[in-house]
Formats: sequence, C-alpha cells, structure tokens
Amino acid sequence: MEGSLCAFLDASVLYPASLRTLLMGLTVNGVFQARWSAHVHEEWIRALHRDRPDIPLERLTRVRALMDREAEDSLVTG
Repeated sequence: MEGSLCAFLDASVLYPASLRTLLMGLTVNGVFQARWSAHVHEEWIRALHRDRPDIPLERLTRVRALMDREAEDSLVTG
C-alpha cells in the first residue's frame, strides 16, 4: 500500500517548520505521496521570510532544494 495516498501540499502546511518536517518524513518513508508546485514553494518561502527575516533566504532556498531532491516526483508542473 506504499504510496497509495497522494496529497497536494499547500503553502499553509509547508510554512510551519514542524509540520513541513513531519510531512516530509511521512513522504520520504513512503506513507503517502506529497505533491507541490514551484508556486507553492515561492509562496511559503516568501511568507516565512516576511514573517521571520532572521532566517536567511538562502537557508529557505536550500530547504526547498532538499525537499525537491528527497521527495522525487513531488514537484508538479502544469
């Protein structure tokens, strides 16, 4: 049953680090298939950087890249 569930993750669930970490762990361990778009990435990064300017934008961009790398096929287009 691995990967049978699929969910599109909105910026609102990727914004908080604790929820993002939990969802990524579930995704990487095959509990469900996560999907997101470049637009969703841009939205949560923009909002988080606005609210937490102490977090360097480079760090958030690195998190984005790691998410895309570790959860293959999660980034959708179109």
